[in-house]
Amino acid sequence: MVAAVWKQKDPVEWSNPEVRDFLDDVLPGHACVGTFNHTSGKVLCSLSKDDLRRHVRDEEAANVIRAELQRLRGAHGHREAVAAHGAEPLTIFVRTPTDFSVELDVLPTDTVAQVKARLAAVEGTPVEQQRLTRNGGPMLDARTLASYSVSNGAVLLLVPRLSLSGGQRYAAPPAARSGRSAAAAGGG
Repeated sequence: MVAAVWKQKDPVEWSNPEVRDFLDDVLPGHACVGTFNHTSGKVLCSLSKDDLRRHVRDEEAANVIRAELQRLRGAHGHREAVAAHGAEPLTIFVRTPTDFSVELDVLPTDTVAQVKARLAAVEGTPVEQQRLTRNGGPMLDARTLASYSVSNGAVLLLVPRLSLSGGQRYAAPPAARSGRSAAAAGGG
């Protein structure tokens, strides 16, 4: 089985056969594949949403093509960012709420979720209660460190999530926090 080479390339660089392979993959058996017999990746990527709809003559198919093109261009950009940072290990520091810093050796390809798991093993805060931030912005679990441009010596901040026992997302009203017993509050 031959791997799809077009998946590793920037869509702008696709040849006409790669454009057709892409369309066969995202819209198997759809009639619009034949309308792109002479279209290169550069031309396909330059089409506006309306131009694509007119060319395909199917709004849903045009939306699928556009969404997949954007996803593949984003993935290619991510691969480029990882390649630019290299796969060399880095040392990062995670500052905890107690002003204790944890030193971790990581790879740029590690996800934030992987860093949280390692941090839980070292520091003890469960992964579900961790929130990592960089420069004041939250870091999403699925993204890699390279996508945040984390470099050697970077400092991340661990902000624990508030416990959500009972589904409560706000502080109890002052009356409930006072020393009154439940029986007195209930009238009975």
